[in-house]
Amino acid sequence: MTDYLDVQRVSSPPEAAKLYEDLGRLYQQKLYHQLGSKLLEVSKTPFFQSNQKLVDLHQNFVSKIETKVKTDHLAQFAIAASRQLSDAEVIPFLQKLAGTFTPAEDADALLLVNMAIAQVTIRLGKVDEVKSVIEENKAILDGRFADAPPHVHSAVYQTCMEYHKLKGTPVQFFQYSLLYLAYTPLDTIPVADQIKLACDVGISALVGDKIYNFGELLQHPILNVLNGTEHAWLAELLFAFNRGDIRNYQAIAEAKASSTAVLVNNAKTLNQKIRIMALIEMLFKRPSENRSVPFKDIADTCLIPLEEVELLLIKAFSLKVIKGIIDQVEQTVRIKWVQPRVLDKNQIGNMRDRMSDWAKEVHQIALYVEQNAPDLIHKV
Repeated sequence: MTDYLDVQRVSSPPEAAKLYEDLGRLYQQKLYHQLGSKLLEVSKTPFFQSNQKLVDLHQNFVSKIETKVKTDHLAQFAIAASRQLSDAEVIPFLQKLAGTFTPAEDADALLLVNMAIAQVTIRLGKVDEVKSVIEENKAILDGRFADAPPHVHSAVYQTCMEYHKLKGTPVQFFQYSLLYLAYTPLDTIPVADQIKLACDVGISALVGDKIYNFGELLQHPILNVLNGTEHAWLAELLFAFNRGDIRNYQAIAEAKASSTAVLVNNAKTLNQKIRIMALIEMLFKRPSENRSVPFKDIADTCLIPLEEVELLLIKAFSLKVIKGIIDQVEQTVRIKWVQPRVLDKNQIGNMRDRMSDWAKEVHQIALYVEQNAPDLIHKV
């Protein structure tokens, strides 16, 4: 094994030669944990990304020390090497490795390998074949949620995300995308993939029929990658929806109608959704002591005819984004609850101002009680 490393060291450029030398030294010194970490460093080095160099290293060195290296490191290196194989070769390559792991002791490694196999299966178009595998491994991850390292969470959520993308289920895709981003450092995702993911998750937020809270996405730096690209309008549109800005949405939709099929194909859904978002934003800004809202105010805010207000409210009730009681006689709605949201800076500022006004009112009441306490006590 060390002979192989020596041969590669002599024939490689300085940076790669140093890595081959380090691998040999760590192996001879039996520093196996450090050896596993060094293998991960090697797997990310540009020199090893071409001509199946990782596959070659795996076959001639790594496969012969499998019992000595931490299985988590072993799995991560093997997955990186498998990307240099054809899709037809990847599954048997990884299945062979998975056969050396035990569920009780190597849970993280098994999750990583199983998800890598599932991702290749999805790429081959065999989506239905991976459903049970994803569900089983997701259950295993949930069972040891706090113990699994971030990169294992990332692998599972990425697979779930890719599965739901091909299944055409935007709500689930949106949920797993946010989980994937929560556990995946952005700088580990290639820029081209960041742009693609930002577009996919942004569109899923817009067209998902139960997604009325995507402030978390708006605060994630992944949307910044759209700045200066042909997709910059998407980020602007997402912010418009979060504000319930109907006119801004209409302007963007009109400008992009000829080149963006998703806006045309989902026009009815988006028109209704932006008005519900406008309704939510209106109610959020409304003082808590003034929750009886005239239909006319809603019509003016949501830019709809007065006779369509009740239908909009019923839809919002059915989506459980607001709760309240409609008074058809008085043409008002009494709001009891509005769906909690992840707020942007402007919305947080609005809440701060309302809290400040509330604090002033409480202070005035306290002063009144203090000044009139003797008279009140005397009357009692």
